[in-house]
Amino acid sequence: MGRTAAAELARIKITYPRWTIRSVARGVGFTAQHKSTGKGGKPLSIHAFTVSELGVKLAELGERRGSKRGGRHE
Repeated sequence: MGRTAAAELARIKITYPRWTIRSVARGVGFTAQHKSTGKGGKPLSIHAFTVSELGVKLAELGERRGSKRGGRHE
């Protein structure tokens, strides 16, 4: 059984609660933004053309950072 884009987007929002995830206004795709909570930390922004691509990028970023400080996932 396949997933709808809306269901996949809802799953991603639950999995990454500290990220602000939105569809791109007047454009194509989705953005995810995360404000750093530490001193000197830089805000992160990710763009993806599809919901599934966004999920993959967020998972890869979490693996590279090796941390779960951003909620369930960074």
